[in-house]
Amino acid sequence: MTATLNQAAKILELFKETPNEQIQAILGSGLLTDLRDANISKINREDYRRVCGLKPPIPTFTLTIDPVSSFVAKEAQRFDLKLLSDSDQSLQPGKVELELCEFLNSGESRVGGEEMLIRAIKMHADKGQKYADAFLNKYRNWIPPKGVYCIVFPGTVWQGGSGSRYVSYLDWDGDRWYLGFYWLGDDWGSDDRLLRYRK
Repeated sequence: MTATLNQAAKILELFKETPNEQIQAILGSGLLTDLRDANISKINREDYRRVCGLKPPIPTFTLTIDPVSSFVAKEAQRFDLKLLSDSDQSLQPGKVELELCEFLNSGESRVGGEEMLIRAIKMHADKGQKYADAFLNKYRNWIPPKGVYCIVFPGTVWQGGSGSRYVSYLDWDGDRWYLGFYWLGDDWGSDDRLLRYRK
């Protein structure tokens, strides 16, 4: 009985902020009954949301942060990059829940790297090298949604020999994610994403 009450409470929580008219429309449509009777294991959520006229679900990740992780730092040494700043320096070990997010405004196709960095900070999505390392450790073979090829970690900024500044990013090559460093002087586009704490 307790499990059933807990489940009912979770369903009610989903509709907590929903206007009364919308709830009445949902109940009157019969869609909830259809969903109740459906074979949920055979429903692709992205297809379902597309049919409903909704955006694809936002991918979420559980990462275990290791403050002494050094994979990205070692890669930076290989490219002869020097650490300029790192928002991850005071991280505590443990698990975090994160989600992908976009940084472009409506109608934009690209923004410069410095603007992307400013927006990342405002969005609290300026995750750095430790997050990149944790993501690679757990999700190296995770297949991203269509049109997403790059996850940027602007919280750690590197400097090259010429004085140019770079940030870590993970790029999807069709089979797995790999680490790279991208010039902040270049543009970032609609196939790039940031990571922020899950809302």
